[in-house]
Amino acid sequence: EVTGGLVREVPDGDILDAKASIGAGGLGCEPASAASVAGLKLLVEQGIISPDDRVACVLTGHVLKDPNVSVDYHSLKLGEFRKKYADKFEVTRLSFPNHPIQVPNDLEAILKTLEDRL
Repeated sequence: EVTGGLVREVPDGDILDAKASIGAGGLGCEPASAASVAGLKLLVEQGIISPDDRVACVLTGHVLKDPNVSVDYHSLKLGEFRKKYADKFEVTRLSFPNHPIQVPNDLEAILKTLEDRL
């Protein structure tokens, strides 16, 4: 009441998606701090924050704080992920998986794969 602030809760899946989206931009953070980005997205969807507003989300923590979750987010199919983390997260989708691609140890093959992916 004193600050006029508000609090929102975001689902685990939204936090993991936000972490993956942040990672796609080349930044790293721990899953808990990605909640600030997931929360921002929710507040924009709810019309509390305008898409034109300037907002800063603070990302803290080491990118390797919970590495298994990040690796599994990008490596496992949704059913496998949900089964493995059923006691930890409630996840209904994996929106931004970046599945690993096996490439021969050959510079030309690596460059071709990168060109095809970009």
